[in-house]
Amino acid sequence: MLNRLFEYFDEKIRREPKTENISSSSLLLAATALMLEVARSDEKKEQSELHIIEDILLAKLGEDSEEARDILEAAQDKSEEAHDLYQFTSLINREFSRQEKEHLIRSMWQVAYADGRLDRYEDHIIRRVADLIHIDHSDFIRLKIKSRPD
Repeated sequence: MLNRLFEYFDEKIRREPKTENISSSSLLLAATALMLEVARSDEKKEQSELHIIEDILLAKLGEDSEEARDILEAAQDKSEEAHDLYQFTSLINREFSRQEKEHLIRSMWQVAYADGRLDRYEDHIIRRVADLIHIDHSDFIRLKIKSRPD
């Protein structure tokens, strides 16, 4: 069933991956799973956090809400099955440009701030991901500040 879901995403998302073997749906699933890790890091997956993730997906997919929900559901399964962050960050690290990595970290901050407060566990998980995908501490802080709600 998961393979059919990946095939569906491959047809819908036509992005040229840097490596032939990596589908754009796999990259989007990995990024979404990391955002979900932020949402569940404080042991409370708030609806506001899930809405932000869905909005980020909708912006990426061009307002296809059914596809966004499918990706979100698949990423939730992947995230819950994961034993560590490496399976997601290694893929992101290999395939994302510097700009895409920064966009991911900024999206993770948006998820963390979605419920109106920043939990220390949310901060910690974003810091770990930033380290694993080679984002400098100064860029980590810059993205955190840019993402704060007004």
